[in-house]
Amino acid sequence: MGGNTSAVVAAPAASGGRLSGSDTVGIGGLIDVASKIGIPGHDNDFGITLGKNGIAEGSYLVMPFAGPLPPRDLLGVAVDQAFDPLTYVRFHGRDTWMVVRFGIGILDSRTSQLDAVETIERSSIDFYATTRNLYRQSRNAKINEGKATPTDDLPNL
Repeated sequence: MGGNTSAVVAAPAASGGRLSGSDTVGIGGLIDVASKIGIPGHDNDFGITLGKNGIAEGSYLVMPFAGPLPPRDLLGVAVDQAFDPLTYVRFHGRDTWMVVRFGIGILDSRTSQLDAVETIERSSIDFYATTRNLYRQSRNAKINEGKATPTDDLPNL
């Protein structure tokens, strides 16, 4: 879902280098040549772009098929989908392809997080609150590129 806004939020030269290297030498992006020559990849989406531009995240929502997302990230998912070229390309079997692609994406996301979710479920008192806090910390780290978040708005106790 994520690479659609990488040229917007990452260094344009690195993104351009990854794109041109993978598209030309990497047979249209089938082979990740850029990582092999030292240009690091990054995972971005439009929700991160909105966060970097100061848009507040809003309430934390848990929705079927969308998962736990604040409205800012839900809007980001919608924009990423709108900018996905396969949304508009028409071909025989397109609907089947899109359903299978969506299903595999959900399975991949779920299985990659299964051990962490089970550990959190066993060790937390309030699973929902813990999940929400971990999600927000993870998104803030991506938005701030791993730098500590400003603490100016915290009360001085």
